[in-house]
Amino acid sequence: MLEYKVFDTSLGWVGIISSSKGLVKSCLPKKNFTEVMEFIKNQDFSPNKTEKLDELSKIVIQYLDGIKIDLSSIKIDYYAKDSFKNFWKTCRKIPFGETRTYKWLAQNSNKPKAYRYAGLSMAKNPLPLFIPCHRVISSDGNIGGFQGGNIMKKKLIDLERKNTIS
Repeated sequence: MLEYKVFDTSLGWVGIISSSKGLVKSCLPKKNFTEVMEFIKNQDFSPNKTEKLDELSKIVIQYLDGIKIDLSSIKIDYYAKDSFKNFWKTCRKIPFGETRTYKWLAQNSNKPKAYRYAGLSMAKNPLPLFIPCHRVISSDGNIGGFQGGNIMKKKLIDLERKNTIS
């Protein structure tokens, strides 16, 4: 059974969807509750509202408030037999406060020439924040694309860089 939680953060409203095995989907902060509910309703499945995700929602709120939290230890249910899964697992290894390139992502996913496919995998990321696609940038230092928009990508990169312990 899939369950969801919607909550407000300092950057906007967030929704998370989980199975008994781990997180399945999430959205980046949105302007209001209604936009997040549209995200929930537009899924290929019908999750039920739950309070079981309260602890996880508190962690996300703290993260978006700028507290250094490692989200890579949170369980993910890679429910889809997706060819992107290897890229997503590699992306989770990028340390908090650091960025890597699409080229690095491809090479470290054992697909050394698949830079564009690495980029596509980030665009199709079902769990932004938990699979930190905002940490992946172009080789020339350009911020690259982002499903939440470049302003949100820059906010997340800056939020992490400000809270990195040297």
